[in-house]
Amino acid sequence: MFPEGYWAQHRPEELTAEDYLSARWIAKPANLFDNDIPIMVSAAYLFTTAERASDMKQKPVYILNHASSRTVHRSLVPTLAEVEADTASTGRKIFEGAGITAADLSFENMYDGFSLFHPFHLEGIGYRGIKCGEALDFYQTDISIEGPNPISPSGGNIGSGRSRFWMHTDCIQQLQGRAGARQVTGVKPEIAVSGGPMPTGGDFTVWSATPD
Repeated sequence: MFPEGYWAQHRPEELTAEDYLSARWIAKPANLFDNDIPIMVSAAYLFTTAERASDMKQKPVYILNHASSRTVHRSLVPTLAEVEADTASTGRKIFEGAGITAADLSFENMYDGFSLFHPFHLEGIGYRGIKCGEALDFYQTDISIEGPNPISPSGGNIGSGRSRFWMHTDCIQQLQGRAGARQVTGVKPEIAVSGGPMPTGGDFTVWSATPD
C-alpha cells in the first residue's frame, strides 16, 4: 500500500476475507470495501523532454501514448454491451497509439474506485489475453506482485483513498524501481497502463521504462 494512503495510515492491518464478506452493503452488490473513501490529497508530476530527463535525479519514465473515451450512453446508465464496446475501443486506441499489444504489458493499474469497474477495464484491454466475462475467473490466478499476472499493484483508490492518481504514481514508481514494498517482482516492470475512471469515459496512459 502507499504509505501516504488512507488505509496505510489509519488501518494498516490486513483486510481479511471475513472482514470483506461481513461488511455492510452500500448499494448491492457493492459493500463498504468495494467503494473508495473520499480523502483530501494532491499530487504533482514533472513533464519534460526525454533529452532533459536523461540526467535528472530520478530515472525517467516515458509516455508511449495517451487516449480518452467520452461515450454518451443511450439511457441514464450504460448497458453491458455499451461498456464492453467502449472498453474494447479504449484498448485498441491505447495500444495502436503506443505501437504495442496487450501482451507487452508488464502490469496494469486501471481505475478501481468502485471495484465493479475494474473487471471491465481488464477485459477491455485484454490483459493477459482475457476476454469479456473472464475477469472474475482470472482473479483466481496469481495476481499478486510476486506472480505472473500482477493486478493493480498500487492498491488503487480502494486501497488508498479517492484520488484518481495512485495508479499513475505507482506505474511511474514501479518502472523506476522505487515502489518499495509494492514493487512488482513476478515480472520485469517494463510497460504499464493506467487510467479511468469510468469504463465508458476516462483518460488512459501507457507508460514505459524506455523511450522505445
